[in-house]
Amino acid sequence: MNRAAVGIDVSKKTLDVALTVDGKEIVSSGQFANDAKGHKALLKWVNKQSRKHSAGEVHYTMEATGIYSEDLHEFLSEAGELVSVENPMKVKSFSQMQMMRTKTDAVDAAVIARYAWITKPDVTPPAEPAIKRLRALVRHVEHLTGHRAQEANRLEGARDKLVIKSIKAIVKRYDQEIEKTMEEINKHVDDNPDLKKKRDLLTSIPGIGEKLSSQILCEIKSDAMSVKAQVAHAGLAPRQRVSGTSVRGKTQICKMGNARLRKALYMPTMSAIQYNPHIREFYLKKVGQGKHKMVALCACMRKLLVIALGVLRNGVPYQEDWVSRRPVG
Repeated sequence: MNRAAVGIDVSKKTLDVALTVDGKEIVSSGQFANDAKGHKALLKWVNKQSRKHSAGEVHYTMEATGIYSEDLHEFLSEAGELVSVENPMKVKSFSQMQMMRTKTDAVDAAVIARYAWITKPDVTPPAEPAIKRLRALVRHVEHLTGHRAQEANRLEGARDKLVIKSIKAIVKRYDQEIEKTMEEINKHVDDNPDLKKKRDLLTSIPGIGEKLSSQILCEIKSDAMSVKAQVAHAGLAPRQRVSGTSVRGKTQICKMGNARLRKALYMPTMSAIQYNPHIREFYLKKVGQGKHKMVALCACMRKLLVIALGVLRNGVPYQEDWVSRRPVG
């Protein structure tokens, strides 16, 4: 029996689909609406094509595109299908290795199909309902906070009394909505025993408060992922340019992952450098090694995330003595 890989290029309104059974030739392709009706039609079409090409196993793969891919991912998973949601940079790197130059939605779907057949990516489990709601609430706070900052910046340059009064009223309204949503986040976590336990574990770490704990819980990948993979998902894996025996350029932070998680870690890490002895020791060590302060800060962000993942995985609150016995560098 053949093994079929289905590549799906997801956009707001459409799904371009390509199917391969050998990782080379695209034997079938099509386009469907990105809605409930289109999802059903896609599944029916793939089932028909897989029978036609004697495929005993079908593996769907798409790039992570936020809300545009989440519903399809959930639908296919509930239908019992194997589904992988991949970092777009992984697929892009694969495309570059294949020297693909033409870029259309149909071509992208074909690239994803070949990528899936050759690399056999891990199946991505859909988010649990409690995590989905937490993510929606947390991202709503981020949205409100961003707009509040814009209005606050406008206030600094305002001179007209009526405009100043209006902007202040808008800022106040944003503050009220942020506070109300944060209260709902805390209530949601308190009402879910698993989330509450994980929040309590995370907030035992100096530098991680309730806000960051919620951001970590809704942005990290599944518990089954390794710490190394989680760090890469956050875009905090160190990257060094090496050719032969030469090191070309300075070590950089690979910023290809979850920008929300990196942004969320930034200010708490600044606080942790002051108030968490372990993080402060790590920061001073990096600076003492001649690292630029920003590079040292990013390394501390990575370290704080690793500690957070550690307490979640072990189910044990943060213990400074235990952490200090582990290597700092």
